[in-house]
Amino acid sequence: MPNFPNLQVALHTLAENEADREFIRIPTQATHSYVTYKIGTFYRRVGRLAAAFSSELGMRSGDRVAVLISDPEDLALISHALWLNRQVLLPMMGEFDDEFILRVFDNCNVRTVVFPPELAARVVNIISRAKSVERWLVSGNAGGIPETPGIKRLDRIMYGSIGGGDAELAISDADTLGLICFESEKGGVPHGMAFTQGELVHAAMNSAVLFNGVPAGETAWSILPIGSIEGIVQSLIMPLFSGIPSLLLFNPDIRFLWEYAARAKVSTLFVRDTQLADIVKRARKATSLAEIHELRTVMLTSRAVTGEELTHHSRSLLGRLLPAYARAEAGGLISVLPWDLTLEERKEWLERDPSSVGVPLPGITLEVVDKNKSPLSPGEDGAIRLRSKQCMSSYMGTDPGDLAFDRESFLYTGDRGSIVLDLQGRRHLILG
Repeated sequence: MPNFPNLQVALHTLAENEADREFIRIPTQATHSYVTYKIGTFYRRVGRLAAAFSSELGMRSGDRVAVLISDPEDLALISHALWLNRQVLLPMMGEFDDEFILRVFDNCNVRTVVFPPELAARVVNIISRAKSVERWLVSGNAGGIPETPGIKRLDRIMYGSIGGGDAELAISDADTLGLICFESEKGGVPHGMAFTQGELVHAAMNSAVLFNGVPAGETAWSILPIGSIEGIVQSLIMPLFSGIPSLLLFNPDIRFLWEYAARAKVSTLFVRDTQLADIVKRARKATSLAEIHELRTVMLTSRAVTGEELTHHSRSLLGRLLPAYARAEAGGLISVLPWDLTLEERKEWLERDPSSVGVPLPGITLEVVDKNKSPLSPGEDGAIRLRSKQCMSSYMGTDPGDLAFDRESFLYTGDRGSIVLDLQGRRHLILG
């Protein structure tokens, strides 16, 4: 896989060279089937939508666009259309209050807001206070919403773009801002984190190596919060590079999780540690386990996971549980327990070092250092720092968070741990 400088070039190149490769699958609730986009078809839809954004709405390069919707198809098309136009996505599907939203709009100079019909009344109440916003677009089935000055129907623009002209490919560079996402640490005040298109590409390509050797015809599924950096990367960008399509089902009924996985031939599931207990407690056994007996569940965490937890969760999961270290400021996924270990090797390894969160992904330099910032030897406890082209550019849109870069571009994660060598001599991170 070549190194792409940005998302524009990646999507354009792959649409030319791998047009018939499956990219995303979107479930249709009525028939239990899927709408499948191949890269070529997806690129044509996105290109025409991007052209409509420019010609019909007057959206310009660099515009910041807040997206409050979580419809999978609309979100995928809108996100990539914005990136094709060199515009900036602000996913804001979380439970943010009006004052926080307005502060972000003002601080980030948001020009366009896309929202679902169920938020129409709330939007009408804040329109007059959102001074920077020029365009309000309501998505989905907005037929029941009365005509409101300043609010346009997104569906008309999207459907009208199907037969329209394609966007011109105005090549951006790797430093073109692509995403500002908002996350909080342990329920605190959310912090805005900015990522360039180049950083998003690196995050997706680093994660895509997890699928080397995975057979064609299988599917990856992320139920990570879609407004998070991990959710955006794993669901909307990584399948460009992994060769494995992504299932876009963001808020599934946990009771039927394994049913969904079996039906879509999911081989890899991405979850957060905070979601896993709910899955273990509520998910019903699938009607057809043969389809998902090789399922790998990648559990993103930033804390030590005990052997007791792993044993308890693993008994209830249909396949292997793979702890992984993740930090939003670092672009999401940092390390993951290798899944090429045999079951016997994995059992022996986890009995020896149950708190392992795996081996750093390619493209990530990870070190454990002392108070003088000198790297420590394996087995010694210290501060965790990493350097990668997938790390955020900066905090943006809110008060800054606590993490910081040093002069050597290392990001200090605020966590402690140590490095140990596994049975094959690979460097594992053990969280303290």
